Amino acid sequence: MPTLRVDGAELHYSRDGERGPAVLMVMGMAGRGAGWRPLVERLRQDHQLVFFDNRGIGKSEAGVGGLSMQGMATDTLALLDHLGWGQAHVVGVSMGGMIAQELALMATERVRSLSLLATTAHGADSTRLRLSLALTMARSVWGTRNSRLRALAEMLYSETFRAEIDIEELNRELSSRFGRAPLITLMAQRRAITGHDTRERLYKLSALPALIVRPGRDRLIDPVQSDRIKQLMPHAELMDLPNAGHAVFVEQADKVATAIRKLISQAESQEL
Repeated sequence: MPTLRVDGAELHYSRDGERGPAVLMVMGMAGRGAGWRPLVERLRQDHQLVFFDNRGIGKSEAGVGGLSMQGMATDTLALLDHLGWGQAHVVGVSMGGMIAQELALMATERVRSLSLLATTAHGADSTRLRLSLALTMARSVWGTRNSRLRALAEMLYSETFRAEIDIEELNRELSSRFGRAPLITLMAQRRAITGHDTRERLYKLSALPALIVRPGRDRLIDPVQSDRIKQLMPHAELMDLPNAGHAVFVEQADKVATAIRKLISQAESQEL
């Protein structure tokens, strides 16, 4: 994996696709960038894709000091600079969607479109989110490998999806997305998430092409949070997937990829 150094930490990233619009993909809490593979496989033929491990996760170093959503957005902006991308279409899921919001607010001119999957504009707004974050931390650090994977599957995927997919395939997918993340990093990410609040600022993105993906069976972030983002960004397209869980880009990869492709195409045509 290629690397860049940002504020005392070496961050690892990956590239896929050789032509087409530039797309930067931002992963959520505890997740490795490689977890984007279901969407990467569907977009790589005609998009240039970059995904990475947030600091303290996977192969990326933690650096010193605490984490904040603004700080992780600064890391993401530094990656755009490192890549030489003047602009990119940004896709974020869960905590990655919160980072993407901050990035778009910090450097709106660098973001061609914004896709927000299973996320929120206010991290402290949901009891479900706070309890789930605590549970994620506990189950990610303690327990056997199988018990940790089972707990993650219950949190991330709908019951229907879990019943239909082969358990070994599911475990392989989860293992590619999650490792035994350091507790100190999980705690820092949790604090950053609960401190996240863009409710009073999202109106500034009214000219930015945007997509909100709302998984109706999300057990981590209440689906109503997507509705609230839509209220704050009325120009954005809201895609409702009522039977999908939090890892909507895995469960409904074809539909999410199609919606992102459509948004990117529309944004690119507006530039002409």
